[in-house]
Amino acid sequence: DRVDVRFGVDATTNFPSSGPYDVVMFNHPHLGNALLADSEKEHAKRHHSLLAHYLHSASQCLPAEGGGGAIHLCLCGSQPTTWDVAGAAERNGLEIFHQCGTAGPVGEWLSL
Repeated sequence: DRVDVRFGVDATTNFPSSGPYDVVMFNHPHLGNALLADSEKEHAKRHHSLLAHYLHSASQCLPAEGGGGAIHLCLCGSQPTTWDVAGAAERNGLEIFHQCGTAGPVGEWLSL
C-alpha cells in the first residue's frame, strides 16, 4: 500500500490529484485570521465556507466507480456544530457516517 502525504495544499481549490484516494484527511482546519475574533458569527460563516469547499474538493479525489473512500475531518470542541459541518456535507452530497467527540476526560478517548 502507498500513502501520499501533501503539505501546503489549498483546501478551497481542486486538489492536485494522482488519485483516486481511499481517504482524504484534513486535521484541524483553521483560517488563522485574527480579524475574525471580533465577530463569532462571521468567524463561523467563514469557517463553514472553508469546510464546504474542502469537502467538495476532497470528494473529487475519491474513487468514482463503486463508491467508497472517506473524507476525514478532525475538529475540536463545538466547531462541528458552530461551523455546521453537517450542512456543508449535505450540500456536497455527502453523509457523516462516524463522529466521535473528545469532550469527556482524556482517558475516555485516548489510551494512556
